[in-house]
Amino acid sequence: MAIVSAAGNKTNVANFDKLVIDVGALGSVYAPTKPNIKMDALNIQNTKNKLVDSNETSTLFALNNAKNNRVDLITKTNDLITRSSNSVRASDIPQSTKENLLAIAAFFLGRARAVKRSVVNHTEQGDVTTTTTAMVTNPKDIDSRISYLESYIKLLATVTTYNPNEANIKVANLTTVLNDIKAKRAAELNAEAAHKIAIIARNEAMYAPGTGIVDIANDVKAYVKSVFGARSPQYKTLTELKFKRIV
Repeated sequence: MAIVSAAGNKTNVANFDKLVIDVGALGSVYAPTKPNIKMDALNIQNTKNKLVDSNETSTLFALNNAKNNRVDLITKTNDLITRSSNSVRASDIPQSTKENLLAIAAFFLGRARAVKRSVVNHTEQGDVTTTTTAMVTNPKDIDSRISYLESYIKLLATVTTYNPNEANIKVANLTTVLNDIKAKRAAELNAEAAHKIAIIARNEAMYAPGTGIVDIANDVKAYVKSVFGARSPQYKTLTELKFKRIV
Protein backbone atom coordinates (compact mmCIF):
# COMPACT_ATOMS: atom_id res chain seq x y z
CA MET A 1 0.00 0.00 0.00
CA ALA A 2 1.35 3.40 -1.00
CA ILE A 3 2.56 5.93 1.52
CA VAL A 4 0.21 8.90 1.80
CA SER A 5 1.73 12.37 1.85
CA ALA A 6 1.40 14.02 5.24
CA ALA A 7 0.01 17.28 3.85
CA GLY A 8 -2.77 15.68 1.79
CA ASN A 9 -3.69 13.25 4.52
CA LYS A 10 -3.90 15.90 7.24
CA THR A 11 -6.06 18.10 5.00
CA ASN A 12 -8.49 15.19 4.64
CA VAL A 13 -8.56 14.70 8.42
CA ALA A 14 -9.16 18.40 9.09
CA ASN A 15 -11.86 18.70 6.43
CA PHE A 16 -13.67 15.61 7.68
CA ASP A 17 -13.70 17.13 11.17
CA LYS A 18 -15.26 20.31 9.73
CA LEU A 19 -17.81 18.24 7.81
CA VAL A 20 -18.89 16.43 10.97
CA ILE A 21 -19.25 19.76 12.81
CA ASP A 22 -21.27 21.30 9.96
CA VAL A 23 -23.55 18.29 9.66
CA GLY A 24 -24.01 18.11 13.42
CA ALA A 25 -25.16 21.74 13.37
CA LEU A 26 -28.07 20.75 11.12
CA GLY A 27 -29.65 18.97 14.09
CA SER A 28 -32.56 16.56 13.65
CA VAL A 29 -33.07 17.63 10.03
CA TYR A 30 -30.02 15.54 9.20
CA ALA A 31 -31.55 12.04 9.36
CA PRO A 32 -30.10 9.72 6.71
CA THR A 33 -30.99 6.04 6.62
CA LYS A 34 -27.60 4.84 5.36
CA PRO A 35 -25.75 3.50 8.45
CA ASN A 36 -22.26 4.84 7.78
CA ILE A 37 -23.37 8.46 7.28
CA LYS A 38 -25.56 8.66 10.37
CA MET A 39 -24.34 11.10 12.99
CA ASP A 40 -23.06 8.45 15.40
CA ALA A 41 -21.12 6.70 12.62
CA LEU A 42 -19.60 10.02 11.48
CA ASN A 43 -18.42 10.78 15.01
CA ILE A 44 -16.84 7.34 15.30
CA GLN A 45 -15.09 7.74 11.93
CA ASN A 46 -13.91 11.23 12.87
CA THR A 47 -12.36 9.94 16.10
CA LYS A 48 -10.74 7.06 14.23
CA ASN A 49 -9.28 9.45 11.63
CA LYS A 50 -7.61 11.57 14.31
CA LEU A 51 -6.28 8.52 16.14
CA VAL A 52 -4.65 6.81 13.15
CA ASP A 53 -3.32 10.13 11.84
CA SER A 54 -1.79 10.96 15.23
CA ASN A 55 -0.24 7.51 15.48
CA GLU A 56 1.30 7.81 12.01
CA THR A 57 2.75 11.20 12.90
CA SER A 58 4.21 10.02 16.21
CA THR A 59 5.81 6.94 14.62
CA LEU A 60 7.25 9.15 11.87
CA PHE A 61 8.83 11.42 14.50
CA ALA A 62 10.21 8.34 16.26
CA LEU A 63 11.67 7.09 12.97
CA ASN A 64 13.28 10.46 12.21
CA ASN A 65 14.80 10.59 15.69
CA ALA A 66 16.16 7.05 15.40
CA LYS A 67 17.63 7.80 11.98
CA ASN A 68 19.20 11.05 13.18
CA ASN A 69 20.77 9.25 16.14
CA ARG A 70 22.31 6.69 13.82
CA VAL A 71 23.48 9.31 11.30
CA ASP A 72 25.08 11.43 14.03
CA LEU A 73 27.03 8.44 15.37
CA ILE A 74 28.15 7.36 11.90
CA THR A 75 29.38 10.90 11.23
CA LYS A 76 31.45 10.85 14.40
CA THR A 77 32.74 7.37 13.52
CA ASN A 78 34.00 8.64 10.17
CA ASP A 79 36.49 10.80 12.04
CA LEU A 80 37.56 7.92 14.29
CA ILE A 81 38.18 5.58 11.34
CA THR A 82 40.06 8.29 9.46
CA ARG A 83 42.32 8.81 12.47
CA SER A 84 42.64 5.05 13.04
CA SER A 85 43.64 4.43 9.42
CA ASN A 86 46.27 7.16 9.70
CA SER A 87 47.60 5.37 12.77
CA VAL A 88 47.67 2.14 10.75
CA ARG A 89 49.80 3.86 8.11
CA ALA A 90 52.27 4.95 10.78
CA SER A 91 52.37 1.57 12.55
CA ASP A 92 54.78 -1.31 12.07
CA ILE A 93 52.24 -3.60 10.40
CA PRO A 94 52.91 -6.16 7.64
CA GLN A 95 52.33 -4.45 4.29
CA SER A 96 49.64 -6.84 3.05
CA THR A 97 47.66 -6.46 6.29
CA LYS A 98 48.12 -2.71 6.19
CA GLU A 99 46.79 -2.54 2.64
CA ASN A 100 43.77 -4.64 3.56
CA LEU A 101 42.99 -2.43 6.56
CA LEU A 102 43.32 0.76 4.54
CA ALA A 103 41.14 -0.67 1.76
CA ILE A 104 38.39 -1.67 4.21
CA ALA A 105 38.58 1.72 5.93
CA ALA A 106 38.25 3.46 2.55
CA PHE A 107 35.20 1.33 1.74
CA PHE A 108 33.60 2.22 5.06
CA LEU A 109 34.27 5.91 4.44
CA GLY A 110 32.88 5.61 0.90
CA ARG A 111 36.08 6.86 -0.68
CA ALA A 112 37.32 5.92 -4.12
CA ARG A 113 40.34 3.65 -4.04
CA ALA A 114 42.68 2.50 -6.76
CA VAL A 115 42.55 -1.26 -7.37
CA LYS A 116 45.15 -2.95 -9.56
CA ARG A 117 44.19 -5.89 -11.75
CA SER A 118 46.68 -8.08 -13.60
CA VAL A 119 45.87 -10.18 -16.66
CA VAL A 120 48.30 -12.76 -18.07
CA ASN A 121 48.18 -13.22 -21.85
CA HIS A 122 49.84 -16.28 -23.34
CA THR A 123 51.71 -15.48 -26.58
CA GLU A 124 54.25 -17.24 -28.79
CA GLN A 125 56.90 -14.99 -27.29
CA GLY A 126 55.87 -15.99 -23.78
CA ASP A 127 53.49 -14.82 -21.09
CA VAL A 128 52.77 -11.11 -21.06
CA THR A 129 51.29 -9.56 -17.93
CA THR A 130 49.16 -6.46 -18.32
CA THR A 131 48.34 -4.44 -15.23
CA THR A 132 45.49 -1.95 -15.13
CA THR A 133 44.33 0.38 -12.35
CA ALA A 134 40.67 1.14 -11.70
CA MET A 135 39.07 3.48 -9.20
CA VAL A 136 36.52 1.64 -7.07
CA THR A 137 34.01 3.38 -4.82
CA ASN A 138 32.03 1.33 -2.36
CA PRO A 139 28.24 1.73 -2.19
CA LYS A 140 27.28 3.99 0.70
CA ASP A 141 24.24 2.10 2.03
CA ILE A 142 24.35 1.97 5.80
CA ASP A 143 24.27 -1.81 6.24
CA SER A 144 27.26 -2.28 3.94
CA ARG A 145 29.14 0.40 5.84
CA ILE A 146 28.43 -1.30 9.16
CA SER A 147 29.67 -4.57 7.68
CA TYR A 148 32.91 -2.94 6.53
CA LEU A 149 33.37 -1.31 9.91
CA GLU A 150 33.00 -4.65 11.63
CA SER A 151 35.50 -6.25 9.23
CA TYR A 152 37.96 -3.44 9.83
CA ILE A 153 37.78 -3.79 13.61
CA LYS A 154 38.02 -7.59 13.52
CA LEU A 155 41.12 -7.46 11.34
CA LEU A 156 42.59 -4.65 13.43
CA ALA A 157 42.12 -6.74 16.58
CA THR A 158 44.50 -9.36 15.15
CA VAL A 159 47.30 -6.82 14.70
CA THR A 160 49.33 -6.79 17.91
CA THR A 161 51.47 -3.87 16.75
CA TYR A 162 48.44 -1.59 16.47
CA ASN A 163 48.47 0.10 19.85
CA PRO A 164 47.84 3.84 19.53
CA ASN A 165 48.13 6.12 22.54
CA GLU A 166 44.73 7.71 21.78
CA ALA A 167 42.09 5.78 23.72
CA ASN A 168 39.26 6.58 21.33
CA ILE A 169 40.89 4.79 18.39
CA LYS A 170 41.98 1.71 20.30
CA VAL A 171 40.26 -1.54 19.32
CA ALA A 172 38.26 -1.65 22.56
CA ASN A 173 36.66 1.75 21.97
CA LEU A 174 36.07 1.09 18.27
CA THR A 175 34.27 -2.12 19.24
CA THR A 176 32.09 -0.18 21.67
CA VAL A 177 31.26 2.31 18.91
CA LEU A 178 30.43 -0.53 16.51
CA ASN A 179 28.03 -2.09 19.02
CA ASP A 180 26.40 1.30 19.58
CA ILE A 181 25.94 1.76 15.82
CA LYS A 182 24.39 -1.71 15.55
CA ALA A 183 21.99 -0.89 18.38
CA LYS A 184 21.01 2.43 16.81
CA ARG A 185 20.54 0.77 13.42
CA ALA A 186 18.29 -1.85 15.02
CA ALA A 187 16.29 0.92 16.69
CA GLU A 188 15.98 2.65 13.32
CA LEU A 189 14.73 -0.52 11.62
CA ASN A 190 12.22 -1.14 14.40
CA ALA A 191 10.98 2.44 14.13
CA GLU A 192 10.72 2.07 10.37
CA ALA A 193 8.64 -1.10 10.76
CA ALA A 194 6.36 0.61 13.29
CA HIS A 195 5.86 3.55 10.94
CA LYS A 196 4.96 1.27 8.03
CA ILE A 197 2.40 -0.50 10.21
CA ALA A 198 0.96 2.87 11.23
CA ILE A 199 0.67 3.91 7.58
CA ILE A 200 -1.14 0.69 6.71
CA ALA A 201 -3.53 1.12 9.65
CA ARG A 202 -4.21 4.73 8.67
CA ASN A 203 -4.81 3.89 5.02
CA GLU A 204 -7.14 1.02 5.89
CA ALA A 205 -9.11 3.19 8.30
CA MET A 206 -9.35 6.26 6.10
CA TYR A 207 -9.15 5.13 2.48
CA ALA A 208 -10.80 1.71 2.23
CA PRO A 209 -13.09 1.54 -0.84
CA GLY A 210 -16.69 2.30 0.08
CA THR A 211 -16.02 2.99 3.74
CA GLY A 212 -13.21 5.54 3.54
CA ILE A 213 -13.63 9.22 4.30
CA VAL A 214 -13.79 10.27 0.63
CA ASP A 215 -16.75 7.99 -0.09
CA ILE A 216 -18.43 8.89 3.21
CA ALA A 217 -18.01 12.61 2.58
CA ASN A 218 -19.46 12.27 -0.93
CA ASP A 219 -22.47 10.38 0.44
CA VAL A 220 -23.00 13.01 3.15
CA LYS A 221 -22.88 15.79 0.57
CA ALA A 222 -25.33 13.92 -1.66
CA TYR A 223 -27.77 13.47 1.21
CA VAL A 224 -27.59 17.14 2.27
CA LYS A 225 -28.10 18.14 -1.36
CA SER A 226 -31.20 15.94 -1.57
CA VAL A 227 -32.68 17.52 1.59
CA PHE A 228 -31.77 21.19 1.15
CA GLY A 229 -31.15 21.53 -2.59
CA ALA A 230 -28.10 22.18 -4.75
CA ARG A 231 -28.20 25.96 -4.19
CA SER A 232 -28.72 25.82 -0.47
CA PRO A 233 -26.11 27.33 1.86
CA GLN A 234 -26.09 24.05 3.80
CA TYR A 235 -24.93 22.15 0.72
CA LYS A 236 -22.56 24.86 -0.52
CA THR A 237 -20.80 24.87 2.85
CA LEU A 238 -20.03 21.18 2.46
CA THR A 239 -18.89 21.50 -1.17
CA GLU A 240 -16.13 23.83 0.01
CA LEU A 241 -14.62 20.90 1.90
CA LYS A 242 -12.39 19.01 -0.51
CA PHE A 243 -11.32 15.39 -0.06
CA LYS A 244 -8.64 13.68 -2.07
CA ARG A 245 -8.48 9.93 -2.57
CA ILE A 246 -4.73 9.47 -2.03
CA VAL A 247 -4.49 5.65 -2.03
